[in-house]
Amino acid sequence: MSRLQIGAVCLFLALLSIAATRYGGYPAINDYHDIEVYFQRGSWVTTGQEPYRDVFSEYPQVATWLFAVPHVAAEAWFRLNGTRQYDLQTYRYVFSVLMALFLAATLVMLHDLRPDRKWLVFLLLLPAGWYFTHNRFDIVPAFLVLSSLAALRRNRYHGAFILLAIATATKWYALVLVPVFLVYTFHTRRRILFSAAVSYPLVLAVIVLPTLLAIGWEGFLIPYRFHLTRTGNPESLFHLLLVTLTRLGLFQPEPLLRKVFFLLQFAIAPLCVFARIDTWEKALRWSALAVICFILFAKFYSPQWILWFVPLLVLLARTRGEIAGIVVFDLVTFLYFPYIYYLEDKHPLWFPGIIALKTALLGIWL
Repeated sequence: MSRLQIGAVCLFLALLSIAATRYGGYPAINDYHDIEVYFQRGSWVTTGQEPYRDVFSEYPQVATWLFAVPHVAAEAWFRLNGTRQYDLQTYRYVFSVLMALFLAATLVMLHDLRPDRKWLVFLLLLPAGWYFTHNRFDIVPAFLVLSSLAALRRNRYHGAFILLAIATATKWYALVLVPVFLVYTFHTRRRILFSAAVSYPLVLAVIVLPTLLAIGWEGFLIPYRFHLTRTGNPESLFHLLLVTLTRLGLFQPEPLLRKVFFLLQFAIAPLCVFARIDTWEKALRWSALAVICFILFAKFYSPQWILWFVPLLVLLARTRGEIAGIVVFDLVTFLYFPYIYYLEDKHPLWFPGIIALKTALLGIWL
């Protein structure tokens, strides 16, 4: 893709985000809830407070820093123009444009990694893919994971582990790819396995060190404790099974189910250790399996997680059925959120029905 084409893609997606933020309705185009949360989580940068201790954040370090970027950009813009102080709406504009640029970068990378069927990259612009890029930040860790896989393909092993560490400090799900990367490096470049692998914890240590120095272990553990005590939501397979088993009245399933599902989230790790992952295509496939397994067995499910694995499926898709599966999952996700999710008079079976369908599609890919 030429520089002119890249620039055109960036400009188009940025203008689309601005127009959507300005003219789009709620919740079909703009879902304000999470962006308002990001606004609050990133406010520490303009108030001089410490993240986590003074301004709560349930997100890891890079994500918490990322939420501060629109604050800094918006404040700098208004100071430059000598106008009023920026507000939440300004933050939304800056945030949506920033996410549009990450989406553009992801599309360009997919375009380069999939030269045989370049048009498949536009599957990321299907309704749910675009919607959650516009209203969430999950395109950022998705881009970082894809970048780490691209580095692995170019035999840049140290860079791959470094990018994976940054991705993990943005969204923790990237941790499940570490075993895949280790096994792949073991089979393809064994002599640098240690030096490449050790870069992962070193980068993570550098990222978390400022937090530890500023607020200590108690402050550092705030987001981890939050997620460990988090309960399931109706969109998860965990919740569907829990409700079913409870209604059957056979036993009290929740404690056991929590432990089983937690283990299943990381089930790909021990399996890939015994696999011979000696090509990039195998590493890509095992990475997709690891991410989907992590999502499927999470006690809490969020629809924006579609951005975590669809870029990987775009690279793997070979048949019409596989391509159709991506399209169907995107449309089902968009139907469930925001449409069915926000319906006040929805039929009592609509929501569990669409969630069951979404879960079944994930299971088929797994």
